[in-house]
Amino acid sequence: MKNNGTGKMFAGFDQGHFTLPQGVLDRRRRLAAFTAASDWPVDPWPAAHAALVDQVRAVADGGPPPDVTAVVAAKAAYEVITGTLGMVRRQVADELARDVELAVTDHADEILVGHLRPALEEVLATVTTAAKAAPVEVLTATDSMLLSAKDSVRKAALAIDGAALRYQAIRLAHWCVRQTGAGVQQDQSHWFGELKRMEVAWPTHNVHFPPQRAPWENMTPRARLLYVVTSGGEPWLPTAGEQDARFLEVHGAAVAAHADAQRQGRAIAGVFG
Repeated sequence: MKNNGTGKMFAGFDQGHFTLPQGVLDRRRRLAAFTAASDWPVDPWPAAHAALVDQVRAVADGGPPPDVTAVVAAKAAYEVITGTLGMVRRQVADELARDVELAVTDHADEILVGHLRPALEEVLATVTTAAKAAPVEVLTATDSMLLSAKDSVRKAALAIDGAALRYQAIRLAHWCVRQTGAGVQQDQSHWFGELKRMEVAWPTHNVHFPPQRAPWENMTPRARLLYVVTSGGEPWLPTAGEQDARFLEVHGAAVAAHADAQRQGRAIAGVFG
């Protein structure tokens, strides 16, 4: 498939991290059935060739000349099976794979709104509840340190670990769905691709500079998820339009002012250049 994320999206579905529309699953089932089919015609040429060799050798012992009727038929079948049939199978497989991609495109809004967003809400609820079991520094302790913690704390940490795996799968699926439509036009650095209130979770970030090191970079998956959930950043799954709108809501005035300053600078340079 051209969309490499599609396979990752289905991996998340297979692992039970989220659901998908039946229309998408039906297309995927057809591709899987075709791929798994094993009762294709068997190439008769090897057996026919071996039989021909035996018949020719038998002539030395007084046997009759070989009957090549079966050999001719086997040769024709060989050319069809290894040539035409193989080409048609590849063609149909490609068509079925494209059908799956088209189904993802056709159901993109349904996947996002009806399946991925509810799954994300469940993840956020799990982490929010687990975070109440102990302070963050306790929940993010190493596994060896958690062995001596209260049972409720260990269970909370395990719950967050499971939620982190699910969160990653949901994010990958979101990326896959986003590939089917128009990309962002304003938020080119994807400041608001994951967090709706990035300016709260990362107040020191600057939109006019290249991507900087985020506060959660190099954190463990558990610590990272705890941070993005409890920092007020509001993890979300936006459409490209929603992401751009949020970017302009937060940074529109600053971006416009920066652009004006650059234009003025170029104008001054032209006068004195």
